[in-house]
Amino acid sequence: MENKNKWKIHVVPHTHWDKEWYFTKQDSDILLFDNIKKLLTMLENDEIDTFTYDGQLSIIDDFLEYEKDEKIKEKIIKYTKSKRFIVGPWYTQPDFYNVTSESIIRNLLVGINECKKIGADHLGVAYVPDSFGHNSQMPQIYNQFGLKNFIYWRGVSKNILENNGIINNWVGVDGSKVLSYNFLYGYWPFGANFPYLKMEDGDIEQIAKDFLNNTKDLVSELKNKSPNTNRLLVPLGGDQAPIMKRLKEFIKSINNNSNDEWVLSDYDSFFEDLNKNIVSVPEINEELKSPYLSRIHKTIGSQRQDIKLKMKELEVELYKNLEPLMVGWFINSKQYAKDFIDKVVKNILISQAHDSMGGCNSDRTNDDILNRIEQSLDIVESLKTKILKNIANNIKLKEQEIIIYNTNLTETVFNKKITIFTKQQDFSLFDSESKQVNFSILDKRKQSDGMVVKASTKGEDVSNSDAFYEYDLLITDLKIQPSDFKIISLVKEENIISKSKNDFNLDIKIKENKILIADKTNNKKIKLSLEAEVDAGDSYDYSPKQENKVLINKLVSSKITEIKQDNAKRFNIELIYEVPKSEVSTEKLKQSITLELLQFEDSTIDVKLNTKNLSTEIRWRLISESNIDTNESSFDQCYSASTRINKPFKNWKQEGWKEAPVNIESFENVVGLKNSHYFYVNGLNEYEMIGKNTLALTLFRSVSVLGRNNLLWRPGRASGTSEYNIKTDKSKLYNYDYEINFMIDLRDGVNHFVKGQEYIAKPMYYQNQNLNNLYKKFDRFFLDFADKNSTIKNKISISNNDFIVKSVKKSENGNDVIIRGYNPIEEEINFNVLLNGEKSKVKIINLKEEVVTSGVVDIKVKQNQIISILLPGKSV
Repeated sequence: MENKNKWKIHVVPHTHWDKEWYFTKQDSDILLFDNIKKLLTMLENDEIDTFTYDGQLSIIDDFLEYEKDEKIKEKIIKYTKSKRFIVGPWYTQPDFYNVTSESIIRNLLVGINECKKIGADHLGVAYVPDSFGHNSQMPQIYNQFGLKNFIYWRGVSKNILENNGIINNWVGVDGSKVLSYNFLYGYWPFGANFPYLKMEDGDIEQIAKDFLNNTKDLVSELKNKSPNTNRLLVPLGGDQAPIMKRLKEFIKSINNNSNDEWVLSDYDSFFEDLNKNIVSVPEINEELKSPYLSRIHKTIGSQRQDIKLKMKELEVELYKNLEPLMVGWFINSKQYAKDFIDKVVKNILISQAHDSMGGCNSDRTNDDILNRIEQSLDIVESLKTKILKNIANNIKLKEQEIIIYNTNLTETVFNKKITIFTKQQDFSLFDSESKQVNFSILDKRKQSDGMVVKASTKGEDVSNSDAFYEYDLLITDLKIQPSDFKIISLVKEENIISKSKNDFNLDIKIKENKILIADKTNNKKIKLSLEAEVDAGDSYDYSPKQENKVLINKLVSSKITEIKQDNAKRFNIELIYEVPKSEVSTEKLKQSITLELLQFEDSTIDVKLNTKNLSTEIRWRLISESNIDTNESSFDQCYSASTRINKPFKNWKQEGWKEAPVNIESFENVVGLKNSHYFYVNGLNEYEMIGKNTLALTLFRSVSVLGRNNLLWRPGRASGTSEYNIKTDKSKLYNYDYEINFMIDLRDGVNHFVKGQEYIAKPMYYQNQNLNNLYKKFDRFFLDFADKNSTIKNKISISNNDFIVKSVKKSENGNDVIIRGYNPIEEEINFNVLLNGEKSKVKIINLKEEVVTSGVVDIKVKQNQIISILLPGKSV
């Protein structure tokens, strides 16, 4: 190793490119267009050697949307291929905590594949300069994408910095490692000291001296925190930063005035040099989500909850319903609408870019995000209906019959709500084997105001349509084979004896302002309540108004109604609270919250919570208290199942933390108190474990500004825009009709993470009916079924119910089928992939979809190991 008295300092010119924020994507695209044009000219003239565009490929798509000159496109290909114009490996800079597991993987998969399409050699570093923390599964994901080095800023803990410094091997939940480099002060301080405007005709020598003087303390501390090398990384750039002029002259002058060697470089070159000049790299194995050195915004998971709910709905509909359905259709018909899927995935990734999915944006920007999500949901819903309608046509589904499709690769017990239309008031349901199907009628609505239009000599002949009924049904205990469907018939009820169960092992009542739930089988008891507090925060962070917790919701009335049905027991609960109209108002108003608690199997409750938000600057949370003490919360997050121990921290201000390290954490779909009870929910991201027996789930927050200075939990300047508080009236969620569905599971001895995945998926079904063709909008279209001979004959399944399948899709560049999932339990699990019930030879691939092992029949998976399986197209 070289003499440490002289440091080699790698200077990397870059820009951090937020797609949208307090500005819209349209705003940034105009600036991007000019910047890339300028960069291409400077590269052509050798005025700059390399420039890094924030580790994301999507800026090329953004640029080419407006640039149609073929010669310019050729330059893009030329300089991205030679790694002078450096893009990727991401498609967009990611959010790691407000999205589903599969979206994080798709971000890298799309980024790397899109680089290949234009011939670009993508950045070989997992570069994430500004995201709000990093989950512990990322080392495994990076490894499987061939990324062995990692650069980040936010999330490093005080313990790491004081004991290890900024260069470590980060060990993930499965034992995978990446060499990590922490920016310490961020990606922008050196760029903030770079005089962009003076570089045109300024005195380079003096500019270099000033730069060295202004940054000497930064450089000194970086050296102190790099005890195992004499290599240093200096990112030179910032938010939407322009391309640096006279940079080569500047570095030359820097070296004339420095005792160190400064070199223009890039991130790949830095790590290549670092790996040759480093010793004794310590290991760290914690989640990188500490707000010690920089803000993490631990409560951003509940900002603009309306958008987050829609995004999670879209992700689950795509990954758990549409793609598996399309694979089932593909292996039988050889049809797969990949271009539509690619459009949806890109819309998701653009809308999940750092800041975007946080919701910490202007109202105008959030409108764009919500619009992209809604458009994508339209595509997904139409494709689902098209395929199901094709299947229904091909099997000659009779009028009023229903097909219910199981997209899971294991047998499923279908316990879901569906909506059907019929003229019959009394009916029963039977499957194709004449077995009676258990169901309960949750709601019935008569539709009688429709009209029928027919062509006539008068132009049109209009008459009233026949009345019909719309039913919301709960189907229970219906077993469906993997990748298969059941046909359900409506039979007019004539002396049919129904089998029913409406006596379950849970007692539910209201006492002392709380909903009490007692499980008579295992002696578990929980108390549910709702609490509201003033939210004096902003679009980044919740903030209390004072140190001591003060609830602002007073329960003034409650009502519980018990309804016994054929195969379920339902409790309708109405709670009326008195709350202030706003943070600054003394006016009180009545806030109604309704809960529908539905029991259809022992020790579980399906809950639907509704309210119309009438107050502003408020945070609502659902509180559950258990009679069982525990030290751990259990949760899922990014292809992993983990536990957290409650560790409150009190001395953060004295130690100079950037924000309070509150005990509010993230989860994906499943969270619970270990050995007590679990919540399964799609759309909430945030929970707090309080003491040893209480769990708080944030329902939603209402705030009025994008940034606010001097919050109680976040001292100093506002995040984002500190000089001016941008009003965000839509973030108040005023008059927002809030609805959330979740399940509470008090069972022991079940795989809660598998059960959670089963619960969050919406039902996949299609009814052949002409009473309401607008219920599924695409159903109204007449189709020429060119694939009438296609039926669902080939079926894929797996042999282990503990393995969680997160994605079933067609390969990116072929006709192979890919199954991806993980093992959430402590024991190693074994399984086979079955095609039509027979064991298949498969290939194990990495996340880039490259073959690792061929000819595999028996698959073994360790805890939290992500595995991707390729079933060759020729097999299906």
